[in-house]
Amino acid sequence: MESIASSMPLRPSPSLPDRRPQSAGFTLIELLVAIAVLGTVAALAAPSFAAALQRQREASAMQELIAALQLGRAEAVRTGRQVVMRRVEPCAANQAAGNWRCGWQLFVDLDSDNVPDAGEAVIQHGGRHSGVWLHRTGMANIAPFIQITRFGGLPAALGLVAQSPQVAAQAGTAGAHLCGNGTRLRVVHGKGCNGEK
Repeated sequence: MESIASSMPLRPSPSLPDRRPQSAGFTLIELLVAIAVLGTVAALAAPSFAAALQRQREASAMQELIAALQLGRAEAVRTGRQVVMRRVEPCAANQAAGNWRCGWQLFVDLDSDNVPDAGEAVIQHGGRHSGVWLHRTGMANIAPFIQITRFGGLPAALGLVAQSPQVAAQAGTAGAHLCGNGTRLRVVHGKGCNGEK
């Protein structure tokens, strides 16, 4: 005699999970679409990232200049002597008086000739940054130095700019500008110290 259970067709119970093997992973089409989306996002973000990186380089160069000028001001007040920040010379890249690409040096100028002589201690060197050129602009007669008075005073017009080599080569004005009013120093990004962008 046949049992009732063996004569009935077997149906899977709705409460039991399906035990058939599932394919794990992605199809080739899904993978290609994901790669295309990532490539598009990367292509859109790359110019923005490069601009942000250049702006950070310029800001870093300006912060180094501000720190050096503040050190020079403190040293001038401490010694009661003029302190000078002067571009490094000779330098093949420094052909014009406003070009500070080879860096600068800060020294106590004992004889007030704006040139580091024997016996005049160099306080600090700096100014060489990868991807950034330093130069002075905005003045009719651009001196290759900045004088700090014995009272710590700075010139009202500093004219120091940090730019990418590409912008500097095209005589562009975009970049980080070091602005001052004789006492307070600030960095302005854009086209200059007068607030234009």
